[in-house]
Amino acid sequence: MRPPTSSTPWIRQALKTSKRSRDYLFYLTGAAAVTTVSMLFAKLADVSLHLNQLIFGAHPWLVWIMLPLGLPAIRWATQRWAPQSAGSGIPHTLAALQMPSAQIPASGFLSMTQGLLKVALVCLGLIFGASIGREGPSVQVGAAAMLFWAAAMDRVMGRQLRIPTSTIIIAGAAGGLAAAFNTPLAGIVFAMEELSHGIRVRASWFLLASILCAGFISLAVLGNYRFFPVAEHQPFADPWSWVLACGVVNGLLGGLFAHRLLLVLPRVLPKTASKTRGLVFAGLMGLLIAALAWFSQGATLGTGYQSAHALLNGQPLGNDWFGAGKFLATVFSYAAGIPGGIFTPSLAIGAGVGQHIGLLFPGHAPMQILVLLSMTAFLAAATQAPITACVIVMEMTQSQDAFLYLMAAALLASVCSKLAHPEPFYRATARRLSAPRH
Repeated sequence: MRPPTSSTPWIRQALKTSKRSRDYLFYLTGAAAVTTVSMLFAKLADVSLHLNQLIFGAHPWLVWIMLPLGLPAIRWATQRWAPQSAGSGIPHTLAALQMPSAQIPASGFLSMTQGLLKVALVCLGLIFGASIGREGPSVQVGAAAMLFWAAAMDRVMGRQLRIPTSTIIIAGAAGGLAAAFNTPLAGIVFAMEELSHGIRVRASWFLLASILCAGFISLAVLGNYRFFPVAEHQPFADPWSWVLACGVVNGLLGGLFAHRLLLVLPRVLPKTASKTRGLVFAGLMGLLIAALAWFSQGATLGTGYQSAHALLNGQPLGNDWFGAGKFLATVFSYAAGIPGGIFTPSLAIGAGVGQHIGLLFPGHAPMQILVLLSMTAFLAAATQAPITACVIVMEMTQSQDAFLYLMAAALLASVCSKLAHPEPFYRATARRLSAPRH
């Protein structure tokens, strides 16, 4: 027998490297698939918002018909075809992460079919004028897409790839958020702070590569745009008193916001609520949202993006109670039991709270600074994820020079929100989703 040559270890290493590279390639293409789904979702949501604006602009009275009838219709469709798509989507992802891998498909939390139905139902909600966002649903849909892709690749390759299921889910979910906001860094922070809580993340190379790939593909396709473009950044003069004010006020309001959402959660879960009463309740919520939209001249409809963008750039809204109205509209929309997130509405509520603070102390601080601090603080309080809130707002507005102030406001708000509700909203909702129902 011919003795092995000295080149044999190099050949084995090359084969081993080739297999590893193949794994990298397949899962990076999975990140590309997540990004594609997220970007298509974003485009559909934008079209839906535009349709709502056209309808309200031409016939404002239609909100009295569309919302009271449309929200029960969406809730009925959710109960019938997509029972695991109600609400934000982030709690569903967290609930799946706490399950054994073998139980995740049966739970339906990360079913690709449920995810696609969620996209359609969220867009319908935006057309009707519900105060919901697409970013939370993008997390659930991103996790479902990555899990679906991984299962498909396992079948194609004929063997299990060496990536834990929990890591695959976290990568898809964080990649969905990074692509939704066009913020790669925020996706990584969200994965570490919110999704991997209590989970030992293995194959971190895959996690980081997937999230960065999703974010950079979004940047390459859509360009390096800011989610909230600011025409001119105003200097932070004497900011610490305003950091304190915005942190405390938004912290208490954000904690109250999370508490209200958890209070209506039993009505959101289709399996625990009477179907007939749930539809009637959704119609009542639609009527209340229509009233808010009527008196705010449509400012409380949809995600609230346009109003928040206007306040960031010092443009008047035409009403002085946008923050309070958006707060109520978002709680009512969530209580209706339809699919939809709270990320962008929370940012809009924070912008409105900043407007309220500015009106109480006119001339003492630039409106842009109060709005920027309050957006960060309210999102941090509502989610109790201060680092994610700070990095998201910083990346969306390119306010790197204000990082220290944003972080201080976010941390203070997160602490204050615990006075209203000590358990983070997403984790509390995930726990209730996972609990046995009778």
